[in-house]
Amino acid sequence: FRAQLYAGIPPETWPQITEMRRHARACTYINCWTASPTESIAMWRLYVGDGNGLAIESSYERLVGALGGDEIVHVGVVKYANWRRRIIPEDNTFRPFLYKRAGFEYERELRAVVQKFPTTEHGIDWSIPSPAGLGIPVDVRGLVARVRLSPVAELWYHEVVTSVLAKYGCDLEVTQSDLAGEPVY
Repeated sequence: FRAQLYAGIPPETWPQITEMRRHARACTYINCWTASPTESIAMWRLYVGDGNGLAIESSYERLVGALGGDEIVHVGVVKYANWRRRIIPEDNTFRPFLYKRAGFEYERELRAVVQKFPTTEHGIDWSIPSPAGLGIPVDVRGLVARVRLSPVAELWYHEVVTSVLAKYGCDLEVTQSDLAGEPVY
């Protein structure tokens, strides 16, 4: 596949492109969201198990509007592909971070991506280590629309979440998952 992708690029430069892609991974910071219009018991179980936990609900518009600071944050929908049949476009360094294996399609993922390459006055310097994380200012009140508790969250957990939100002046709706309770027959 690479030969097709790199058609017209001299083969002696392919190792440099591969090295650049390897370094780009260390300089890329990703925040992941599900963009599913409905709740998924699989996602609750994957991230919370069978215990107390919560999810924050937002929207694409809220996410984009809540991000601040000097960093450029790219927000995009993940595409799911079979690696053996699909070539991931490499026309920019962001594209590979918006692809996942087809087996993860149930996540319906949206990603906020920042790339921060180590630079000096002479350009990119790969010898400078990238930090383990990157802080981006976020307007939490603008970001969060509602807090949803796991299907099996206990009453005391609802009370704790509500009191913490009140303590910090966040007037947000706290509801339990639509997947809680007895099924309707």
